[in-house]
Amino acid sequence: MIRQYKSLDKRLYIFKDDIRKRKPETIVMKKFKSLKESESHPKKEYVRCKVIRGHKKLIRSIIDSKLPVKGIAKFNNKDKNQLYYYRLFQDQYADNIQQLDLVSKTDAGPLTDGKSKRPNQKKGKDTESSFNNTFCREYFSTQAVKESFFIFIELIFSDFNPEELKKKFGFKCCQMTIHTLVCYDKWMVLKFYLQDEIFKTLEIDKPEGNFELCNKLPSIAAIGELDGIDLEVNDETMADLESAIHPIKIEEEKTIKI
Repeated sequence: MIRQYKSLDKRLYIFKDDIRKRKPETIVMKKFKSLKESESHPKKEYVRCKVIRGHKKLIRSIIDSKLPVKGIAKFNNKDKNQLYYYRLFQDQYADNIQQLDLVSKTDAGPLTDGKSKRPNQKKGKDTESSFNNTFCREYFSTQAVKESFFIFIELIFSDFNPEELKKKFGFKCCQMTIHTLVCYDKWMVLKFYLQDEIFKTLEIDKPEGNFELCNKLPSIAAIGELDGIDLEVNDETMADLESAIHPIKIEEEKTIKI
């Protein structure tokens, strides 16, 4: 029998018992390392830049009636799951054309964005120099943009494969050629951060759309099949998974849906 994790209070699940009381963003970024030789942890502004630029690019691709061919916005339109989220993204765009057109422009961002379109522009009182909190609050100032971004993150993670996610984001979860359940957990934490915690960090409301989204961990059987592992799903497997996938101690939240 294939079992799925029950929806939990994810913020409590991930960040509650950090002994060092670090910021949630720091906890998330420490789970990954750069693909460069230095293997440093990614910076929060790098991640923000990556996903916001990708979000803007996907909007522009719809405007231009093209599919993105590279970068984080690229997806496989032959895959039913990915195509589903892309169409959901298109539908949401059609309902909010004016607001999304406005934020999609390459020069509608900090000075690090769209440099070729404004070579002589200098920082002014209304122009931020990076993807900092001030810029991000402005970017996510409308419900339409927040909803669109939420769906975009679903599209990115709709192919929940650590190797593919590594290529998309430009950083890695581990050094291994075959990924473990801990790797999948790290990417799920990043997904949660981008759809939830980032808005708490910015002190703005989360998206409120009633999306029909599959916000679950992949089944254990699916993970095993993907990585070439023969997993027998039983109570012992589930107990091992619980301890391996979340080293953070939790109390009553460790409930599994059968």
